[in-house]
Amino acid sequence: MGGALKALGWSTGLLLCGTAAAGGVVLQTDSGGQVRFPEFLGSVPAVVLPIYARCPQTCSILAASWGKLSREYTGAPVRWVVLSFDPGDRPEDVQRFRQRWGLEQWIGVCGDSLAIAAVLRQLGIQVRPQPFGYDHPNVAAVVAPDGRVVRLILGVLPRLRDVQLSLLEARRGSTGLGILEGVFLRCFRYDPAAARYVVDWAFVAQLLSGVGLLVGMLVWWRWERKRGRR
Repeated sequence: MGGALKALGWSTGLLLCGTAAAGGVVLQTDSGGQVRFPEFLGSVPAVVLPIYARCPQTCSILAASWGKLSREYTGAPVRWVVLSFDPGDRPEDVQRFRQRWGLEQWIGVCGDSLAIAAVLRQLGIQVRPQPFGYDHPNVAAVVAPDGRVVRLILGVLPRLRDVQLSLLEARRGSTGLGILEGVFLRCFRYDPAAARYVVDWAFVAQLLSGVGLLVGMLVWWRWERKRGRR
C-alpha cells in the first residue's frame, strides 16, 4: 500500500484534480443491471470509492469509514458509488462487500478489465496487480455532475468537513450554490501542507470588516433619519 502511494507521489489527505470522468463506460450494478459511467450519476455530485471485494487489508477499513461518514452526512443529495477494480469480482461479490461494511445506501458497480481501466484512468487512480491481490491507494474520488473529478480524498479515515467542502466545490461548478453556501465555502481553502481544508482567515477578516462597515452605515442612516424627524 505505502509503495503505491510513494510511487504516485501521494500522501494521506486531499488532491485537486481537473480531469473529466470516463464517458460512456458500461458497468454492471450489483443488483444485476447495467449503467454507463458517469452518465448514471445524474445531476448530483458523487463519491466514488474504489475497492476489491477480497482485499485482506485496508479495503474493509476504508469501506467501514466511508459507510459511517455517508450516514453522518447531511446536505444536498449525493450519489455514493462503490467501484470494484478487480475484474474477477462479480456483482454478488460487490453486493456482499457493500452490505457487510455498512454501505447500504451506496450503489455497487463492477466491470471487465477494459471498463475498469478506463474508469480508473479518468479518475486519476492507479492500482497494481500483485500475486495475491492489488497494491492500491486508499482513495475516494469526488466527481461533479458534469463528470469532472474535483478532488481525490486519500486515507482510511476521511474527515466529514473535507468531504462536505469537496461536495460543495463539485456543486459550485455545475448546479451552482446558494449565497450562504457560497460564502461558507469561500471561508475555507485547501492547504496542501496540512492536507485538508483550513479556515481562510484573511477572507473571514475581510468579510467581518465588510459586515461591520455595512452595519455601521445602517446605524448611521437610521440615526440621521431619526434626527431629521425632530
